[in-house]
Amino acid sequence: MTLRQFTASLLLAGAASAADPGMVFIPGGEFLRGRSHKLPDDGLKWSPVLLQDDQPARRIRIDPFYLDAHEVTVGEYAAFVRARKHRAPYNWEKGLPPPGKGKMPVTGVAWGDASAYCAWKGKRLPTEAEWERAARGLAEGAKYPWGDREPGKADARFNSV
Repeated sequence: MTLRQFTASLLLAGAASAADPGMVFIPGGEFLRGRSHKLPDDGLKWSPVLLQDDQPARRIRIDPFYLDAHEVTVGEYAAFVRARKHRAPYNWEKGLPPPGKGKMPVTGVAWGDASAYCAWKGKRLPTEAEWERAARGLAEGAKYPWGDREPGKADARFNSV
């Protein structure tokens, strides 16, 4: 089994029947999964696989589910590491959480470790399709969750850590 590092923050999914406080309902149903718009490199013969794995867009169906409204913080993950004597993320110096970062999202967590954390919380990781449904919102076939308009300062954080 190969370990894949999460570059995005860890979010947890749960059953659609009973959500914990702090979870949001993601409606099930059919949606267009994958990229429906062209990128500048699409026509290149040497286009890396990374730019091809979201095509062709296809209609799929998922069940409704709940997803944590916020990422797992460094402090929450540190509590798991201490309680379960679990290995710390590779980027924690001497296995200790970065000072002053307790409320920041945890990063650098391998899939197996993220799954173990989820089990400890009585939850699970979202599937790739669930994650896309939640990230895309209900913007069917749009480039961004708010539509095709390019992002502005109100939509994303620019020039910041």
